Amino acid sequence: MVQSSDSQMMTVNLQKKFLLVTVVFLFFIMVVEAKTKKDYKLEIRGFYGTANFSEFDEYYTDVFSYGFNLQEYKGTAIKNLPGIDIIGGWFVLTDIIIYLRISYYYFENIDIIENSVNKESIIKSTAIFSFLYGAPGIRFYFDLPWDNFMPFLGIDAGIFKHKGSKWDITANPSYPFVSTEYSVQSTEIEGFFSGGNFEIGIDWRIFDCAGISLFGGFRYAIFKLIFPDNGLFANAHYDDTDVDISGFYGGCGIDFYF
Repeated sequence: MVQSSDSQMMTVNLQKKFLLVTVVFLFFIMVVEAKTKKDYKLEIRGFYGTANFSEFDEYYTDVFSYGFNLQEYKGTAIKNLPGIDIIGGWFVLTDIIIYLRISYYYFENIDIIENSVNKESIIKSTAIFSFLYGAPGIRFYFDLPWDNFMPFLGIDAGIFKHKGSKWDITANPSYPFVSTEYSVQSTEIEGFFSGGNFEIGIDWRIFDCAGISLFGGFRYAIFKLIFPDNGLFANAHYDDTDVDISGFYGGCGIDFYF
């Protein structure tokens, strides 16, 4: 009975929040519609894409073999890199916008080798890639017979910063193939690196002050991964390497004009 009551209360609260967001959104549209000229644009977008990960992918998938001589086990290949964007732009001309792009990327991958009898974790490998990206850019719009649809081509270049990227390995030393000195290994991935995006897409202005967008593009970026000079990674002969996170991506967003 208590669980049911909590569920009903949660549903009512969600309905109230949805109603509030709807009212605020409609009020925003009414206010902004009163302004005839729209010089600025705000985009909130989500995207999902591929990433190369170059040599790191081989290191990650083969760590059970290189580090613990367990040739029959493979880590999961890392090939994805989703994220979100906030883009603020200024129309310098009716068909040209200059903008500032802030992006956040996050991907986490966990591989675990368990004891098949008691389900106890023997080795756990966790890779987290978390970046912030900031960049100026320029976008060119093209005319279509339909006024509300605006295809575009854009390019930006800027700086990535690691925000909690790391690769951790924990292993249970009670098993004979796990050395005590290799039971905990971590490499914190820090620093800045450069990159950029080239993308095409289309905006659909449902209202004069709001709409949606679809886009796809290619991201180019490479960072340096430096391994510790002792412990498991050193024993596995892992050398410092360039990690290429370039790849294609696509997504959609909500646009506001004011």
